[in-house]
Amino acid sequence: MKIESQNQPHSWIKALVVDDSKAICSLCKNILTENYGVNYVHTTNSAPEALAVIKSFKDVNMIFLDLNMPGTDGVQLLKQIAACKFKGYIVIVSGVSAKIIQSVEDLANKYNLNFIGSIHKPIDLKDFDHIFSKVGQNTIPQYKHETQQLKIYEIIRALENDDIEVFYQPQIKLKNRKLIGVEALCRLRHPSLGLISPDKFIDKTEETDLIFHLTLSVIDKALNDWVTWLNQGIDITLSINISPYVLKFTEFTDLFLTKMAELNIQKNKICLEVTESIIEDNHEIELEALSRLAIKGVLLSLDDFGTGSASIERLHRLPFDELKLDKSFFQNSVTNRAQFDLIKSCVAMSNALDMHTVAEGIETAEHWKIAEQTGCDIVQGYYICKPIEAADIPQWCYQWKHRVD
Repeated sequence: MKIESQNQPHSWIKALVVDDSKAICSLCKNILTENYGVNYVHTTNSAPEALAVIKSFKDVNMIFLDLNMPGTDGVQLLKQIAACKFKGYIVIVSGVSAKIIQSVEDLANKYNLNFIGSIHKPIDLKDFDHIFSKVGQNTIPQYKHETQQLKIYEIIRALENDDIEVFYQPQIKLKNRKLIGVEALCRLRHPSLGLISPDKFIDKTEETDLIFHLTLSVIDKALNDWVTWLNQGIDITLSINISPYVLKFTEFTDLFLTKMAELNIQKNKICLEVTESIIEDNHEIELEALSRLAIKGVLLSLDDFGTGSASIERLHRLPFDELKLDKSFFQNSVTNRAQFDLIKSCVAMSNALDMHTVAEGIETAEHWKIAEQTGCDIVQGYYICKPIEAADIPQWCYQWKHRVD
């Protein structure tokens, strides 16, 4: 019986299913053709056969791969596929433990393969829906090109011309679905390239003192925007990203506290976010700055947790109020039980350290549901709202309130 799917047909896909079970191959082929409109599905029962197909038929652009096969197993085949410079999609279909699958997923990414997810046996049709939601309607996988950094003089020009802009992404408290705060996100207005995201200029600024001046510019704009919102009846927390390099400047803490005093801003309404490298490096100047800020009542957040190698022992000795789980936790958690359990463990640790947990990168209803199920306190991401200008915050607040009431 054909089961209806919300996905549109993907007739452009040329799929290869590799599994030593003929029954699994047949099941996958039926699902792909009947539910997703895939017209070409080749099945093989061994790694050598699969490799021959990949080399012979260059139009194969999606591989469903079992791991536990006799002879050459799926892990070995992945390496051989990478050696063939395969540019299509990779999907792991296996009944091995979630931890093993997670390990192989990491390996696929290290091979620079376009891994898009896993399907756990016994096969569930919902897992295919998740896979195809990532594929979209493109005829070939789209790869991100290496980000081209702006030149130093372009960043200096932007600072001199006041072309640094601040956008804001709302943060929602899961318990009552109310707006609790916003995160300030820096952008650079380029005369010919338009609005530029931080990944194209932050690294350059951190190589020089420019990061200090850039941060002060963002802080000045963000704090003034917060005062404007408060005067409009919007009383929320403002989170601002602070590079660990900025904390090396001994004058930063006093400058920041003075600015807050001038604007008569309550310290507990501002949260400074720093990445977990601050824990790994253990530099005295940065730790002194964090301690002084905490004593004054400024909230502190550990940003992008999970991307570095911070130790729990070091974490509990620092005055953080908030733990922000990196978006990668949620991007891979929908079909990955091990990732789901890892989020729960991080939340439990955060609770034990008297910190609340923020889930970043919430892009779908499924991500939101996982954040709820794992006990996260706050969510933010494109599913809720993309970063918007300060002037748009009041209208968004009005719309959100009526959306959840």
